[in-house]
Amino acid sequence: MTHASRAKTYSFGRDRGELLRLYCFPFAGGSGQFYEPWRNRLPSAIAVIPIEIAGRGRRLGENLVVEFESHVDEIVTDLTSDDPVPFAFFGHSMGALLAFEVARRLRNLGQPGPLRLFVSAHRAPHLPDREADLYQASDAVLVEQLRTWSGTPERILSDASMQRIILPILRADLATSASYRFQPGPPLECPIIAFGAWSDPEASQEELAAWSEQTSARFQLEMFSGAHFFIRDREDEFMPKFRDELSLFASEVLMQSVA
Repeated sequence: MTHASRAKTYSFGRDRGELLRLYCFPFAGGSGQFYEPWRNRLPSAIAVIPIEIAGRGRRLGENLVVEFESHVDEIVTDLTSDDPVPFAFFGHSMGALLAFEVARRLRNLGQPGPLRLFVSAHRAPHLPDREADLYQASDAVLVEQLRTWSGTPERILSDASMQRIILPILRADLATSASYRFQPGPPLECPIIAFGAWSDPEASQEELAAWSEQTSARFQLEMFSGAHFFIRDREDEFMPKFRDELSLFASEVLMQSVA
């Protein structure tokens, strides 16, 4: 697959009048298409750009990739070819880890990085993974795990044909997460805003608060009701707070552009 065609999977219809870009990283077993409705729920000056990794969504026909660093390599290659517009990253669950490491890679390459890093439903990257072997579990165990996360409708979980599609993707993403090895390094210089849910077994308040160690700038933690997929199930709580943070970010960008 050529670089040019990959880049197109990352930018579904950008607006010409964009003030900044929000690159959205997918969660384990998910697709970047999850974020497409956000275009109608966030300020119009912000171009929402879902990142689609191989083997799902618009790239369903491609082979699944299970090496964490391979995803980082590909995403960084495409981002460094983009126009220099101010941008932020948002990542939910596995996507938070991907967003963080892409930000670090961009910094190490001397490339512009995100001016904000929004992380959701994932413990800080330097903390140990409690479920590193989950990708080796049986299909039945993975289906129950999906039920625990409450991110997949029951009609899909109960459909054998749908399981044959989603379980290999989930297993590959869990293997990707298991392949991740945190390497100590200087904290990022951009603010990190972390989001979590009180009933999420995957990321406690303390584990989310530990993200503060990964930035030398402002850190903020916002907790919501709900479980792992609170960004969908508690969208009426989450989205207004997220919009406020993005509006503040956009105002800062606008002030800098006219200074």
